[in-house]
Amino acid sequence: MDCLTDCTVSAEDGVLPYDNAREHLADLLARLDLWIRRDVILHRHYRDTGEPWAGFVAITNREVDALLMRNGTDVVPPETVEEAKNIERCLNELSVDIDRRVASSINAGISLPLVELARIFGLSSVEIHALTVCLGPEIDRRYERLYGYLHDDLSRRRPSIGLILDFCSREPGDAIRLRQIFAPQATLIKYQLLHIMEETPGGNPFMSQMIRIDSRIASYLLGERSFDHRIQDKIAWFAPDPGSSVPVDIHGPLVAQLVTAVEGGLGKEGMDKKPVFYLYGRPRSGKRSLVREICRRLQLPLLAVDAEQIAASATGFDEGMFLALRENLLYQSVLYIQHLDRVLEQNHDHLRLMSLMNHVRSMGGVTFLSGEKPWLWQVAHDRILFLPVELRFPEYVEQVELWKNALQGHSDMDEKDLLRIVSKYPSSHGQIKDAVMLAKTHAALRDGSGTVTQTDIDQGCRAQSMPDLGRLARKVEAKHTWEDLILPSLQLSQFREICNHVHYRSVVYGAWGFGRKLSLGKGLNALFYGTPGTGKTMAAEVIASELHLDLYKIDLSQVVSKYIGETEKNLHQIFQEAQTSHAILFFDEADALLGKRSDVKDAHDRYANLEISYLLQKMEEYEGITILATNLRQNMDEAFTRRIRFIVEFPFPEEDYRQRIWEGIWPAETPLAENVDFRFLAKRFKLSGGSIRNIAVTAAFSASSNGQRVDMKHLLHATKQEFLKMGRLVDESEYA
Repeated sequence: MDCLTDCTVSAEDGVLPYDNAREHLADLLARLDLWIRRDVILHRHYRDTGEPWAGFVAITNREVDALLMRNGTDVVPPETVEEAKNIERCLNELSVDIDRRVASSINAGISLPLVELARIFGLSSVEIHALTVCLGPEIDRRYERLYGYLHDDLSRRRPSIGLILDFCSREPGDAIRLRQIFAPQATLIKYQLLHIMEETPGGNPFMSQMIRIDSRIASYLLGERSFDHRIQDKIAWFAPDPGSSVPVDIHGPLVAQLVTAVEGGLGKEGMDKKPVFYLYGRPRSGKRSLVREICRRLQLPLLAVDAEQIAASATGFDEGMFLALRENLLYQSVLYIQHLDRVLEQNHDHLRLMSLMNHVRSMGGVTFLSGEKPWLWQVAHDRILFLPVELRFPEYVEQVELWKNALQGHSDMDEKDLLRIVSKYPSSHGQIKDAVMLAKTHAALRDGSGTVTQTDIDQGCRAQSMPDLGRLARKVEAKHTWEDLILPSLQLSQFREICNHVHYRSVVYGAWGFGRKLSLGKGLNALFYGTPGTGKTMAAEVIASELHLDLYKIDLSQVVSKYIGETEKNLHQIFQEAQTSHAILFFDEADALLGKRSDVKDAHDRYANLEISYLLQKMEEYEGITILATNLRQNMDEAFTRRIRFIVEFPFPEEDYRQRIWEGIWPAETPLAENVDFRFLAKRFKLSGGSIRNIAVTAAFSASSNGQRVDMKHLLHATKQEFLKMGRLVDESEYA
């Protein structure tokens, strides 16, 4: 009779329930003590030679006689048999009392961990007894010595399979029948509730193999609210909170649909297929918030797991996911596995997926998976009901409403201001929420009023969306302004137009509906071309400063690789990291990437063309700003230029522009001598803005080292050095 699994014992009047798990475990250990005492009586009789350690080094005649008989009771004195029978009666009475108190506890709504574990895994009474025997040494060290005594070897301090079956057997043939509970596919071993310990390389006989309880299962039976230490920093658990909802805004209708789907699946007893939902969409599009809201409405706890972290951990993906799903089973929660698509992109994706689905089938309930890409892998499992669900990125008009709700009561910005914010920082609900939180912090630190301004929003958006480009790029501090940019009016108007495209795209793509007409190309691409030193990098800085966006200069020496596929991999990383950062990507000296696609003559030509095509594809997909700078436009592919929104030429500066550059290059604090003639310098020397900057810095150092003001002597000497550096012929008369 086993009330732990089927509750066939009814609670009688006057039977007190257990107050807690400790009381229940105390009774279970008392029963274990009686099992041990019963076996010790017979063991002591066979081993009684007068020498305390004789049994550990030799076999006695009495034991040989007993071993040669099917039933050793014939050689046991009557008084010993009677003592064993008394213990057996006590065992039966205690077992009945335990069963009744367990039934009474269940009726009283008192949770007992061992009862819950038996219900979750469908354990039989013998399997429960095996867990109890293995749990003993985890609670009291005296069981180690007792097990060693019964094994005739004090070094074997864990119970063996044979010892456990001796405790649980009532008839001589029971041990043979019950040994199947330790088979590899049996519940105790399959779900790693117990572990078989191999002590020797060749392995011990099956009945002599030692058994230990899993440390996580032991802590669960002791009532400890914890997670498996191997994955505890990779998971998060959320209890259902009926008093507060998780804001999901634009995903509200989707939440209702998924709640209905989950309730429909859970309401069918014995449902053959396990429901698995795959949520995909751009990063921070509210996938976790959506699942949390579903769990809140269903009043179910949620266990969230990061698949990418699990795959990179010491446990590995397969073992880590097994442990996570077992935790999910122990806590009876909804499982949410995020970033799964990133893991499946790596090697052995099919094996990983099959392993995960097998674990989901055997241990999962309602399971949510998430990623950024649509599902690309086949789920070849006939017992899984797989349902992909797309979480769309909010439209510009919806983003304005999200900003309004997030800033309510904390800002005086009007609709026009919010449209500009949305144009510069297209954001998901999660990004908007985080940006507003940071903006409020900035406002409070600034003046304590808590009123959020445009500057606070800029700081908040930029702070919570820093891309992790690592060695592939460096952040450029945008220090130049429109006054520093000395270019013809045509080029300046093009730069203003670029900024306007960013400022008003929420109007054009959102309110005016052009976003519905374009599947790609909503970002902004620009090509800057001209000779070196004509201001291409400065123009990128001016645009970044005007738009209050971060500027990242891509290091092409780290991007372009001679190894096939590495360049595409690096480009993918750049655009993926920048996707949610609103950053301006500046490819300086991009000639290495923008050459004309050639006829395919060998494998290298074919892969070089693939690299160019891949860059075209990523630029079209990227919704931010991409600026390419090159010195030689004529070497560019026509298909590439056709996809560029703005192409801006940086001409070599004429005399008037050179004079303005000479005049504007000096900080106000720099002391200039009266004999400095910028008109003369601009007329005499044909130099680019970059060269003029180099000359000014060299002259300033030369003057400061002599304690003088910058005069024509310093400037002419620095100019001469610049021409020599460029490898140009120098006419000494020009510097007289």
